[in-house]
Amino acid sequence: MKKTRVCSLNEVPDGGVKLFRAGERDLLVYRRGKGALAYDNRCPHMGFSLYLGEQKENKLRCGFHGEVFDLESGEPEGKVVKKPLVKIPVVLEEEAGGLAVYIIE
Repeated sequence: MKKTRVCSLNEVPDGGVKLFRAGERDLLVYRRGKGALAYDNRCPHMGFSLYLGEQKENKLRCGFHGEVFDLESGEPEGKVVKKPLVKIPVVLEEEAGGLAVYIIE
């Protein structure tokens, strides 16, 4: 099991999404208070960047075809896409100044 540091939790606004590069991956980190979820930054429909879409509360709309994904579960509304977002396992660890987000590979 390999852990890769992605960011400080404080770098992501609470309730917001931010794009990070971790190793060879572009990841979206969604913050929920003192928790975080990470997703591959590719839409499961055609692989376009999700970060170019629009986020409103816990929903993220793909900027290319308009599918809306729930950021809590990764599930699509199902209008265009049936596959969920690719969730990347994360752990939070204490570091100087707060919590850090690590992905587990």
